[in-house]
Amino acid sequence: MCLKYSGTGESAEADEILRDAMRKMVKAVQHHDEFLELAAIDMQVNNSAFVSGLSTQIIPKALELLKRLKATGQLRPVSDVILARTLVSLFMAL
Repeated sequence: MCLKYSGTGESAEADEILRDAMRKMVKAVQHHDEFLELAAIDMQVNNSAFVSGLSTQIIPKALELLKRLKATGQLRPVSDVILARTLVSLFMAL
């Protein structure tokens, strides 16, 4: 799953970047819906060994998304942790 914004240049609006990222994440989950069930099993049986290993791939992409959102200058100054938590909550609500 690629979370890079597909719009034009660095002048993208924060809402465009966020909308694009959410669309891509929802599409990826819908395309691989069995992954969530397997991830739940991994958490129960293997103490999240596989899911934890994915963090090395997900965290750099998530940090790039946060960086792009903050670079727009359209967000209130909040910590990265709060912003990341809000984005994850928004995604889980979809």
